[in-house]
Amino acid sequence: MKPYLRMLVPILIAIIVVASIAMWASRTIATRHTMPKPPSYPLDEIQKIAEEQFPIVIQALGRSPEMYGFKNQDELSRAELGGSFIGYGIDVADVPTDNALKGNIRDRLEGGVTVTFPILVDDHVRAAMDIEYRDGVWQRGMFGGTGPQWELAIAAKQRLSAQGITGRLDVVMFKAGASIFGMVDAQGQTYLIPLSDAGKLFPELDFGGQQMYTFQEVLPLMRVQAQRIVTEVERQNQENLLRMPSPPPTLTPAPTATPEPAYPAPVLEPTAITAP
Repeated sequence: MKPYLRMLVPILIAIIVVASIAMWASRTIATRHTMPKPPSYPLDEIQKIAEEQFPIVIQALGRSPEMYGFKNQDELSRAELGGSFIGYGIDVADVPTDNALKGNIRDRLEGGVTVTFPILVDDHVRAAMDIEYRDGVWQRGMFGGTGPQWELAIAAKQRLSAQGITGRLDVVMFKAGASIFGMVDAQGQTYLIPLSDAGKLFPELDFGGQQMYTFQEVLPLMRVQAQRIVTEVERQNQENLLRMPSPPPTLTPAPTATPEPAYPAPVLEPTAITAP
């Protein structure tokens, strides 16, 4: 591989990773009104669809595996389908209220229409494939590069299993992926596990120790951050308005004097001259 091409590969991979996270997050947050939640999650059926689609995806990735996080064709040939994670989002403009905690909190979250399957090589995530609930059926969605959240989610799931917590682990993104949490039900409560905090929004939480917090503990912190973010966006918008150059004054031309109407010259009738 030529030197300049070798330098481009990591750049392209980074672009794909960032784009994939952004697309997944924005789509998840926008799905409440555009893609209604499924009535149920038949995970066995979803798993079967993923297994059927997996070789098709691998074949498509084989055209340029390096662009999707694989080191070479050999890694692609050893790729395996990982476990499933249902993705949700929390928009800063719509943080759940305390009343949402009295029912199924998932009903108050955005998304919930995408089940993501990480694609693994030697237990490391290389790519991801989505199975989406769309048009009333489960079907293959996006696939491609992935971010670090899935390896963190897999580690969290293994840790929970070692503790005897076998409930389904979901993934929740706050502020379009700036902060990522695992979500699991245990002992009658819903817990959030901090996974990643790229936006450094929650210094109070432990994002390195896989600690579990009840939703009630994290929700007030989310409200504070949501209000701060909304206020900051409004301030920036106001500053941008003030920085906009004022339009040049419109000069109204002075009215011109109205010329006097031109009257026709009088027609003089000839006077008859008579001799004396």
